[in-house]
Amino acid sequence: MNIIYQGLFTLVKSALTGEKLNLPEGFELEKAAPLIKRHALIPLVYPGAINCGISPKAELMQKMQVHYFRHMITSERQMQAVKRLCAAFEAEGIDYMLLKGVNLKALYPKPEMRSMGDADVLIRLEQYERIIPIVEKLEYQKVKESVYDFVWQVPELYLELHRRLYAAAQTTLCAYFGTGWEVAQKGEGHSYRMSREDEFAYIFSHMAKHFRIRGIGLRHFIDLYVYRKTYQLDETRVEQIMDKLQMLDFYRNVSRTLEVWFEGRENDDVTDMITEYVFNSGSFGAMENKVYYQELTKASQKKTGIRNSKASSFVDALFPPLRLMQDSYNILFRHPVLLPVYWPVRWADVLIHRRKNIGKKLRLVSQMSDEKLLHRERAMNLMGVNFDCGDSDEE
Repeated sequence: MNIIYQGLFTLVKSALTGEKLNLPEGFELEKAAPLIKRHALIPLVYPGAINCGISPKAELMQKMQVHYFRHMITSERQMQAVKRLCAAFEAEGIDYMLLKGVNLKALYPKPEMRSMGDADVLIRLEQYERIIPIVEKLEYQKVKESVYDFVWQVPELYLELHRRLYAAAQTTLCAYFGTGWEVAQKGEGHSYRMSREDEFAYIFSHMAKHFRIRGIGLRHFIDLYVYRKTYQLDETRVEQIMDKLQMLDFYRNVSRTLEVWFEGRENDDVTDMITEYVFNSGSFGAMENKVYYQELTKASQKKTGIRNSKASSFVDALFPPLRLMQDSYNILFRHPVLLPVYWPVRWADVLIHRRKNIGKKLRLVSQMSDEKLLHRERAMNLMGVNFDCGDSDEE
């Protein structure tokens, strides 16, 4: 493992434990800065750097300090918005279950150490009409709806009200979690929460799905480490769930990788592969990973090589299916027969707003070969990432 990676893991662990740790010889924070930015790690790296004795007067540290304190303010505003939402749901008798980042922030030494782009909340679909005036009163503006959630926004927060934990196309995940209410346990008032083992499995499976489809950043792996350090989980139960989710091999490999990162375990070929994949993905994954996933899925489903898979990709880019179009044009939920009318609308939208992304994707597809796909497939299998993600374009 290279010195930059080792140094970043040392800084993160120092932030989480409050200990002053020895940075690897030759580590320079400036050289790690691009990765810190790409993985949105300043809220963790800055306090870790202070603990480890890096001078707060250094130019980079001063810039990180400004970012850290701005993020602290944002984090507090987000959590206050969530508290107001929960209070409003309680007052109006709305059942809800907070998910992912909202719960994870509370497990870090300071909530601002865990950045959060949106608040995920599971709701009962039959209560949604009652929820609309509640969030409108709290000055949320509706952004969009998809096959599995309703998205609203205030300046400090995106609010994702989930119809279910996973889209129905993700059959293996839905077979265990159902809509989410099947594994929910009653809390105080109208709040619900999963058992620790089910919640950990949900956090892990959400990470794993993104890992396979597009890649995912360090923060989501750190969440797993923090969760396990906070709660004494029934490991037998966790492995039983992972086996049902067809993720047991990947779970064991990730667990071993986290031990390499933070507990001094010796690395191996698989942990090195996972580490490189995560670092190369960035905070929100990489388009290249998603294209590989889509082409592998098509080639597997249609039993064809990359040439036919490429042709399919170009057709899909021009004429996306209804489900994908609904995510961008909500009117198609109510009037699906308008799909052909909205294909030209999408072409215009892409040309004006997303030309670079589409161009990049098509270039990546054109550069692929059967050999490259086979190499990626073997790497995924070695990491244990051979589970079914359902639909590659969900979430």
